Amino acid sequence: MRATAATRRAELDGFVAHMRERSETFRALWDSHDVHERVTGEKRLQVDGVGILRLSFETFGLAGPEGHVLYVYFPRPGGTADEVLRGLARQTGRTAECGHVPTEGGGSESDRNK
Repeated sequence: MRATAATRRAELDGFVAHMRERSETFRALWDSHDVHERVTGEKRLQVDGVGILRLSFETFGLAGPEGHVLYVYFPRPGGTADEVLRGLARQTGRTAECGHVPTEGGGSESDRNK
């Protein structure tokens, strides 16, 4: 997150403060200043009944000896994949306001792709 913080500093600061309050693990990891190279790209996914979705992705290496990597996939805002995913969300009753992702706790997390 630090590597991409330059353009959305205030939003990131609020998110980090919230996460540091909620999670001791997050607080310890964030305070370790362990920054990894990020990888970005595009992936085409074949979805039954929908066709091919073109999604951007970004990877985040997680600290630890396991070498785990978190992949985050997202559509280009306003693009075809975005419209298709929103339509699928409406069909399943899982709608999201533009720029926010539903969370289990009822709150929302700002979409980093505004």
